[in-house]
Amino acid sequence: DLVTAATGPSTPIASCRTLLPSSPKYRANIRLLNDQFDKDIFPKVRLYIMNEDPSQNDKLLQECEKALQLLQDSIASPYFLGDDFTIADAHVVPFVMRWLVQLEEMQGYDARIRFPKLCQWYDLCQTRPSVQKATIPNDVIIRVHREKMEFLKKKQKQP
Repeated sequence: DLVTAATGPSTPIASCRTLLPSSPKYRANIRLLNDQFDKDIFPKVRLYIMNEDPSQNDKLLQECEKALQLLQDSIASPYFLGDDFTIADAHVVPFVMRWLVQLEEMQGYDARIRFPKLCQWYDLCQTRPSVQKATIPNDVIIRVHREKMEFLKKKQKQP
């Protein structure tokens, strides 16, 4: 997983009851996870979702699946760093919320079949009132994505 690869074996947080644990080790783990997510996972999933070139689909799908597998493997269970929802989970959950919808709607890809642990994590996060308040309806996710794609197409056509 992301944290173990960077810092060596670690034990999950038993019970921190805070978004940002006081332990320097776990704070570092959160930073590593978030950094890896931002640099390696997000771009690969985004490229596949945004792709409109059928000749690139297979290659981009493979990269997307590797990224999602890395993300899924990083879940210590039930959350990214163990028993408690932390800033690491809060950082990732809005992206997964959109990706599950966008992957299926835009690419016909059902991530729930291939990445059950990631989806179980997401479903658990969805039981939190704070996540429920921040959840965007699927139709809004789809509409905004399509508007963004249209904007990008128009921008590319401009000299």
